[in-house]
Amino acid sequence: MLCGVWLVTAAAADPLAEAEQGTAAARAGHLAEAVTLYDQALAGETLSRRQRALVHNNRAMAFKRLGRLEDARVGLNRSLALDPERAKALHDRGVVHFLLGRFDRAAADLTAFLEQQPDLPSPYPRLWQHLARRRNGQTDSLADHPRLLGRRAWPWVLADFQSGAMDETTLLGFTGHQTRVEHLERTCTASFHIGQRLLLEGQADQAADRFRQAVATGQVHLDEYQAAARFLAGVEPAVRAPPGH
Repeated sequence: MLCGVWLVTAAAADPLAEAEQGTAAARAGHLAEAVTLYDQALAGETLSRRQRALVHNNRAMAFKRLGRLEDARVGLNRSLALDPERAKALHDRGVVHFLLGRFDRAAADLTAFLEQQPDLPSPYPRLWQHLARRRNGQTDSLADHPRLLGRRAWPWVLADFQSGAMDETTLLGFTGHQTRVEHLERTCTASFHIGQRLLLEGQADQAADRFRQAVATGQVHLDEYQAAARFLAGVEPAVRAPPGH
């Protein structure tokens, strides 16, 4: 049984060990068990503030993957209250706000995160910030960040696509020639980004088709999958018009 694998006994209870067991359970996809272990760890009294902030952060990510986004948001608030400089919690809360359709808050958190981590070796945080700003009706140009563009490699091509420098067919060409799992993950992510651009161009029906393609990959662990599924479920608000329109 899963509980025999993941749950530690009361006699061996140690908050740090329980937190580590929770992380192992989450990585294996046993999210409910992970939450239980994180709860047990937080009930202890020996974790430092930073350790408690980390556990709240990890517990929130398990909640997010379970679709419990408000619980995830609350957990990330607690993580940041304990450790205001915890950059990962800022990033994660920004993505959760995006999934909840709170694009103004998503943009604010992701901007604060990027101010703390300006030289990340990944385009994803800047892409989430860009989409949050655009979905909030703000102007935002990826051309202001030339180091993101023109690399002709995954996942940097997503920035080329969102900047308008690459078309849909070319983007999808970067999703092949990998393992099946990698292909499905890239297809989900690319389809989400194509849908977002279509949505921002006022083509909601075409965007929905792309979001269906993202969901059809079955990559439920990806934030892009969750965002596409929430749009199709009708729980995401409409695109806001830019100021002055």
